[in-house]
Amino acid sequence: MGANSLLFVYGTLKRGEENHRWLSVHHPRFLGEARIQGRLFRIKGESFPGAAPTRSRRYVRGELYELTSPDQSLKKLDKFEGTDEGLFVRKLADVWIGDEKMKAWTYFYPGRKDKAATIASGSFRERGSSRTANSARRKSRT
Repeated sequence: MGANSLLFVYGTLKRGEENHRWLSVHHPRFLGEARIQGRLFRIKGESFPGAAPTRSRRYVRGELYELTSPDQSLKKLDKFEGTDEGLFVRKLADVWIGDEKMKAWTYFYPGRKDKAATIASGSFRERGSSRTANSARRKSRT
């Protein structure tokens, strides 16, 4: 199980979220709930979250998957996440599943964070607000 086949998701691609079905067509193997060091926030005017890496003890909570066809899946995920538009960037990150640390791909939001509200819990499910009408316009994301 190499880093190039692991994917950490923290937003609408998680189980029970609106875009999980999009991820599931790639037949990934769910490895469990996991976390990365970073800050999670709600992007103003959007229905999906963004994350930024940090060196602090803040964590973004999400799920870890092993991709069965990583090259094909990541190419399609890059398009879905808008990497060519600069919406998200895919990077390897340290991921903890329990006490075990490994490297996995995840999508970070490089945009302006001053126009975003921090999700203090680090979990998109616990964001405490309902989806907006914008979810119909742009349904992405991690």
